[in-house]
Amino acid sequence: MKITTLEKSISKCMSVNEWENDFKVKHKMILEDFPFSVILEGSTDELGMAVDWCLDNLGERNTSFIDDENYNFRKLERNSPKGIWTELWYGKMDYDYGSSEFFFSVEGDLNNFKIKIPDFYSLGSDGNKWRTDGTDEQGKIKEYKME
Repeated sequence: MKITTLEKSISKCMSVNEWENDFKVKHKMILEDFPFSVILEGSTDELGMAVDWCLDNLGERNTSFIDDENYNFRKLERNSPKGIWTELWYGKMDYDYGSSEFFFSVEGDLNNFKIKIPDFYSLGSDGNKWRTDGTDEQGKIKEYKME
């Protein structure tokens, strides 16, 4: 798992039109309430561990941003959960490998989260812990066994 850029996530996970017509508005609205963020790319297991860390350490995810039945992204005004973090999944880059942005309302929570990123891993069928580290020039996922 590694920290990546918004530009790389857009280019690997979606078309420019999809970004402009859908995700750009979501991203801007979320940043208004959660101004501290980091974008990660990694295996679905690594990203799952990142979500679990947030749940265990920061509580429930804020779910006040929804896509309604007409696909209009909006902020709920009443009875919104008041979680201090949320996540936006950008999509898959490969099989079981993708990108998410994690948003925090408090900079200290972002900093604590970033410290834990090296601890997130996938558990292989061999029982070993594996980490990914982006892709090589051919687009193949780079991974290594944790010691």
